Amino acid sequence: MATTLKALRAGLAANLATITSIQTSGYILSNPTPPTAWVTYDDPLVEFDLTFGRGGDKWFLVVEVFVPLTTDRGGQARLDPYLEGSGATSVKAAIESDTTLGGACESCRCTHIDGVGDYQLGERGAMLGFRAHVEIIATS
Repeated sequence: MATTLKALRAGLAANLATITSIQTSGYILSNPTPPTAWVTYDDPLVEFDLTFGRGGDKWFLVVEVFVPLTTDRGGQARLDPYLEGSGATSVKAAIESDTTLGGACESCRCTHIDGVGDYQLGERGAMLGFRAHVEIIATS
């Protein structure tokens, strides 16, 4: 059975839900309650045909994480635990807690984090956040 983007999103959201202190979604939310983590697209999104005959694809997704930017230090202190490489609040560790994303792929890994800074989330106002890049190998 071919891997679907819907299944990859669901698998990542389930993995992120292992962080109990954060709202998680496989999709961008219009009215999030930070701290929030959701799944969105990377660029490129997918590399097709890693092997002959549609044997596999490589997907690239992003987990965006946001915390309220209430004070200079406060927002940074709230964001820091999510940036760690391991531990109960590590976004990287959560992403990789089930590397098959519930059976939706062969493997996934958080390759890097970037985009640490201020974000404007609609009526929620200024947030501090980052982007965790995820590489997924899936059979077709």
